[in-house]
Amino acid sequence: MSLPPYLPNLQTLDLENNNTIVDLPSDLPNLQTLKLGFNDKIWTLPPYLPNLKILDLGWNDKIVTLPNLLPNLQGLHLEENNRIVALPGLPNLQILYL
Repeated sequence: MSLPPYLPNLQTLDLENNNTIVDLPSDLPNLQTLKLGFNDKIWTLPPYLPNLKILDLGWNDKIVTLPNLLPNLQGLHLEENNRIVALPGLPNLQILYL
């Protein structure tokens, strides 16, 4: 199952424990919160999430890299995530859970 490729007004996407969605839309210009904890179907994130403020990848062992452009990210949850070994520049990061 996939979501539509363009969701211009979507601000929150919570796919924690949801193992039916296999792909994220490529264009999420207004997304502010993305929760993918305990999700074992999604392997990649969109390349540019300009308004993303909260990213939860706790207990997610499929995603191995973060997009290089996360200019507004303020909170990052990586608890029990051993796959991400490097973080891009995150100038506005205020909260980091490891």
